[in-house]
Amino acid sequence: MWRNTKHILPLIMLAAVVLCACRGQEETTSVPSSPVRLTIDLRQGPYVHFVKEAINTYIVVDSKGYHYNGQTYPLKAEDYYGFGGVIIYITTTKEYAAFDLGCPHCLNKATPTQVNGIYTVCPICGEEYDLSSGIGNPTKGVTNEYLRHYTISNDNNVLRITN
Repeated sequence: MWRNTKHILPLIMLAAVVLCACRGQEETTSVPSSPVRLTIDLRQGPYVHFVKEAINTYIVVDSKGYHYNGQTYPLKAEDYYGFGGVIIYITTTKEYAAFDLGCPHCLNKATPTQVNGIYTVCPICGEEYDLSSGIGNPTKGVTNEYLRHYTISNDNNVLRITN
């Protein structure tokens, strides 16, 4: 059955190296770790339409509140929104992803990246990051650093974003 076992071990090792290398790139960022604690109840109010089928839609959370569908909703006392603000994005694979909007190249907390379609772009240096893939990878500019990624869980249609 396993006639060519000498070829299996190198293939397994190669796969492990590739997977580890990709994971390491995702986490490479200069954006400082800042507290993140957000809760979005998808069963209530304006967020009932923020469903996985609505790909490439998003909610931005910053010092002014939750921004969704052209409206702004107030922060809660227990909310923390990272270094430059947080974007919760529905990827093209219908998954929720959360990133810090701070540009890893500029590190200017007062001027976060701005969402433009499936990208977020730094208004200072022009760096562009892909949101649709769910990993926040750089696509235009000089940096090789990814957006800071946050943990997101969905428990009974309540999203929890933390770091």
